[in-house]
Amino acid sequence: MSQEIPLEFVDRSGTDCVKWDIPHSHPSPMMMWVADMEIASPKPVVDAITKRAAHHAYGYPVAPKEVNECIRQWAAKCFNWDISTEWISHSPGVCGSVAASIQAFTQPGDRIVVLSPIYFPLTNLPEDNGREAVRSSLIFDDKTRKWNINWDDFERKISLPRVKMFILCNPHNPTGRMWTREELTRLGELCLKHEVLIVSDEIHWDFALPREGSTPMHVPIASISPELSRNTLTFSAPSKTFNIPSFQFSFCIASNPRLREGFNVFLSRNAAFAENVFAFPAAIAAYTHCYQWVRDCDALFRKHCTMVYEMFSKDKFKGLVDVVDQEATFLLFINMNKAINYFHEKAMAKAGGATDELRLSNDKALFPLPRNTHPVTGAVLVDPAAPAAEFNRRTAGALKDFIFQKTGVLFNEGSQFGIDGDGWVRMNVGTKTENVEETLKRLESLFDTLFAAYP
Repeated sequence: MSQEIPLEFVDRSGTDCVKWDIPHSHPSPMMMWVADMEIASPKPVVDAITKRAAHHAYGYPVAPKEVNECIRQWAAKCFNWDISTEWISHSPGVCGSVAASIQAFTQPGDRIVVLSPIYFPLTNLPEDNGREAVRSSLIFDDKTRKWNINWDDFERKISLPRVKMFILCNPHNPTGRMWTREELTRLGELCLKHEVLIVSDEIHWDFALPREGSTPMHVPIASISPELSRNTLTFSAPSKTFNIPSFQFSFCIASNPRLREGFNVFLSRNAAFAENVFAFPAAIAAYTHCYQWVRDCDALFRKHCTMVYEMFSKDKFKGLVDVVDQEATFLLFINMNKAINYFHEKAMAKAGGATDELRLSNDKALFPLPRNTHPVTGAVLVDPAAPAAEFNRRTAGALKDFIFQKTGVLFNEGSQFGIDGDGWVRMNVGTKTENVEETLKRLESLFDTLFAAYP
């Protein structure tokens, strides 16, 4: 039964929190990056954990049958998806599950297709396991403010030799897209046509942001048809939704026993067992009592996304910054490429064409508002911290470093999700409204400084 549970916020600093406690020298940081919230876990979850902690033995647990049953009921209530409890396997995390599926169903040298820009582990994991990550670049439409699938490119990529798997991110991180039933059907049919397995990361499936007068519903790709269900491994977890990622608990939904058994074998081979004693009562409480709490979170995220959009809709930002039309997740993608080009042209004119004075103080990147590729030629600018003279997926970070140096606001670098995201930043709006307001205040001040320096 869902309860009325207020949203509460916590100060994460000083609690060994990766989001707030990374080493830095800024006196008043505003950490708006990694997908970790300042919203406290809902009270039923906290109560369930506290009750279990009161039993002072924390040995090896066994999952009660209620875990799979509450996942089944959640899928039915939230997504109109009728699944069986027998389809559900437990694992320590979605990224580990993706890695296990790569090892189970592909071979070294095989190709795995993704839609780019994309959450970076979904390309790192194939590459780290000796596979080739093939990026099908999404196309940003600055009129609709949405990223769209390049269908010709996707079909060409999915039909390449040795493509064995398509890793879908649904909802999509970082673009904020909640793929439509029509888009998912077309993606799925192309995978069936070319005999490509679908691995679907749906960890953000609870974050379908409401619009005025309606609340859209997330569509799991495996729910569309029996054929797609048999060709899909779906991964999700309560971790992002209920702010409990440290419990390292996720689940796989697979109606096809061959896929389910193959996946479980590789979990077992890697001793990847979900054995956190607090995860099971937390999941049961979350999926049983916290439906309305999730909807309240979604409404808050919509409010925060609207605040960002309205700030950058001011006349002085017109034609300079694009904020995506956010459909899902609490991770908002912001396009600064036009502003980068604008200030680059202004700075070049002011410098008489010279660029030496346009470097950051640490000599890391060019231009008053930088990115990792040249705004005119598109050539990759070398990050001196990188081990080789080429774009480096793990270290490129010119834009977010610049913004942090100047404002104390830390975002995720767009190029972290692939070169398609260069010139973008990803902002975490899963926080209290005051933090969003302060972030926007600092960004506006930064732009005002740039406007004054490069009129």
